[in-house]
Amino acid sequence: MLTTRVILALALVLTFVGRAHAQGLPRAAARGEVGLSSLAYRESFGFRDREAQAPMSPDAIHRIASMTKPLVSVAAMMLVEEGRLSLTDPVALHLPELKELKVGVEKKDDASST
Repeated sequence: MLTTRVILALALVLTFVGRAHAQGLPRAAARGEVGLSSLAYRESFGFRDREAQAPMSPDAIHRIASMTKPLVSVAAMMLVEEGRLSLTDPVALHLPELKELKVGVEKKDDASST
């Protein structure tokens, strides 16, 4: 049940990301239409391709890497909202294989201390 819900949430996120990439993003006529203040600053800097000297454009698409932590964090917060997980729970309560986890401690060599 728990795993199915998390997988479903991730699949839903990936579906919307794929659609946004394939269809392009909708355009707003004014900043206020999308909840931005009239003072919102939107400017592009640098190059999209440095070798070709192609300037950066406001609609440039970039690869976003390392999204595991934010997605797992959102899934965990969903479980907290449902009352199925508490932020004060020990990790071993939900992941028993981590119960006997030991942290490495550096030991000084006897020969170097004399």
